[in-house]
Order: sequence, then C-alpha cells, then structure tokens
Amino acid sequence: MPVFTTAITGSTGTGVVALSGTIETSGFISSMGVGNATTISLATTVPKNYNSILYGPITIGTNGTLTIGSDSAVKIIDIENA
Repeated sequence: MPVFTTAITGSTGTGVVALSGTIETSGFISSMGVGNATTISLATTVPKNYNSILYGPITIGTNGTLTIGSDSAVKIIDIENA
C-alpha cells in the first residue's frame, strides 16, 4: 500500500518539482543518479505497459514480491558490467 505525502522536506535547492502519474519509493531517489535496493523486501509492481531496468544482483526477500504487469518488460543489468 503506497504512502502519500503532501510535503517535501530537507531540500536546500531551488527550482520546480513537478510530479504526475504514479511515483512510489521506499528508498533512494536522486537527481544525480539512479539506483535501486539490492533486496526487494516489499510488494513491488511494475505497472502494465512499462519498461524497467534494475541493477543487480537482486534478491527477493522473505516478505518481498516482484510482479510484472502485462505488456511490460524488466531487465536486470549486473552492476559490475554496467
């Protein structure tokens, strides 16, 4: 179940933050890079009609799941070879 917030805190920069569509995170978001956790520990879904890249290796934890929606593709790229 996603958690929604109406506030962004801790920012020292200036500019515009424009969000639309579905944005969910339980980890890391950066304007200087892209990353993902090495262990999926929550229910994680790639929506239908999306392409996604994950950097691996990836482990699915005891309480984790990875669901890939219809007409979607997920590629796991070994971070050592990226």
